[in-house]
Amino acid sequence: MPTLRPPTVPRALSLAILGLLLSGCTVITGPDDAWDREQRDLSRARRTWSTSFIEDYEFVVRRNCFCLMGGVAVRVVVQRDVVVAREIDGTSTPVPSGLAYLYPSIDGIFSVIQDAIDTRAYQIDASYDVRYGFPTDVYIDYERRAVDEEQGYTMLRFRALP
Repeated sequence: MPTLRPPTVPRALSLAILGLLLSGCTVITGPDDAWDREQRDLSRARRTWSTSFIEDYEFVVRRNCFCLMGGVAVRVVVQRDVVVAREIDGTSTPVPSGLAYLYPSIDGIFSVIQDAIDTRAYQIDASYDVRYGFPTDVYIDYERRAVDEEQGYTMLRFRALP
């Protein structure tokens, strides 16, 4: 009768890895943790923004997407929390009225991020200004398998108006 020997370390390790792959194990920090983290970061940034009491400001933002006006820097002017102007940066060319919604106020960009969290977008990555809390860089991929539907914003400049 043959004697059974314990498997060698490399073979045991290979079997363990194969077992994990076949079991369909998941990463401990799954998407729910990512959404929770993004929600905490967004809530903290919104509090910082609202306690700065800035109602009049301008910023230059680039919308990152494979879409019309994607990659174009736009200057947005906000007075009393209402967008009063949107123009292509460095020109006096206004953003076409049908595309104005793509360039909201800071609160509007916060709402875009909140919507991505609420709809459980596949990937959300947002960064915020330490001093004022406004979004500085936003990347949203709504569908894992969809191509070119990703979008985001990159803040190029911000200035509070007197």
